[in-house]
Amino acid sequence: VIMASSFTLEHQMLRMPTEELAVACRTHQKQLVGEASSVMRTVKQLGARPSDMGGAEEVLEELVGQLKCLKRKVADMRGVEETKLAKCRARADYLLRAPSEASWRDERLKRLVCDFLIRMGKDSAA
Repeated sequence: VIMASSFTLEHQMLRMPTEELAVACRTHQKQLVGEASSVMRTVKQLGARPSDMGGAEEVLEELVGQLKCLKRKVADMRGVEETKLAKCRARADYLLRAPSEASWRDERLKRLVCDFLIRMGKDSAA
């Protein structure tokens, strides 16, 4: 019961990073689908052209450029997602390792109340 009440207080600590991760994943997925569609359109253009070698070379160069750009974006997105995931893991580990001592709970409660008061503009009360 004591740990359950502590987890209730700490819910926000874990909720925010997981929501940020979910939003980032959805945004990245939409961007990747758009980029992949662009690459597929280029491939279809290449297949629809007659056997004009000069035009095919230009389209292939454009395709290579798009794929390099897509690779770079995927690497950047992966780094962002891994950072957000590491933050989620760190906070979850912190909550799981939290001692059940009353002093720890009191300190956390005081910090949460101070944080709330500061956010509400009551600096002097915090």
